[in-house]
Amino acid sequence: MKKINFQSKKTEFEWQQAFDNFWLDFTPKWFNWLGWVLIIGAITYLCEKSNSIYLNITKFISFFALFFYFQGFFYSFEFHGIPWVKNEKIRRGISLLISGAITYGISVFFIKLVAEFKR
Repeated sequence: MKKINFQSKKTEFEWQQAFDNFWLDFTPKWFNWLGWVLIIGAITYLCEKSNSIYLNITKFISFFALFFYFQGFFYSFEFHGIPWVKNEKIRRGISLLISGAITYGISVFFIKLVAEFKR
């Protein structure tokens, strides 16, 4: 579980270090995800051209797997320090909602990106 604390008190150096670490961790993941999207986009393009049932099954499984990968990835973040929330159960619920919203948003973004291959 990765902990994200919205009310964390850090020095300017610690914030810069956290910022640098975020981008060092995130950038390889981003390009890895873009590679997956390019592959799904290519499969989608081939589905449009060939109407192959096997490619359509592959496309469906790929979208399904990508969504659940994102769900597992983003639900591994635990959000703390949410303003005005003192109750632990409510904090956990809000943390799950934040993770769900991020999962939904990134999934929709990549689905729309793949749709650009059809143009």
